[in-house]
Amino acid sequence: MKIYYCRAMDGIDNNTISQEYTYVRVQINAKGHCLINDFNVDSYETLAITEENSKKVVHGNISDIAKSDIVIVNLSMPNHSYIGCVGEMIYAKQMGIRVIVIVGESGNDKHFWTLYHSDCITNSLDEAIALL
Repeated sequence: MKIYYCRAMDGIDNNTISQEYTYVRVQINAKGHCLINDFNVDSYETLAITEENSKKVVHGNISDIAKSDIVIVNLSMPNHSYIGCVGEMIYAKQMGIRVIVIVGESGNDKHFWTLYHSDCITNSLDEAIALL
């Protein structure tokens, strides 16, 4: 299976994000699956937020989502804006792709849009990976 993983990146240290993506890749590879969107620190740090770059990033993400069998969406940070993650979750659901949402203690499982667009809600990344 091809897995697409998304998590908030704004306000998060790039090293932390990179380590999490590495962990996800290792865990899903161990189950015989592959992560189709790895975190690229260089491109993320150097891209200015412009209309042109937003088209490139979003179209690339949508393309990767379309190639995936499952999308894992990490919404576990309390009081965080998840604009990109929610967009990715909606696109995946509209494409008929299974969506697993991680909520932790964030309370994000108590939103109509989260419930509607998720096929399964978990409390942790490890629980989500165990479902693969």
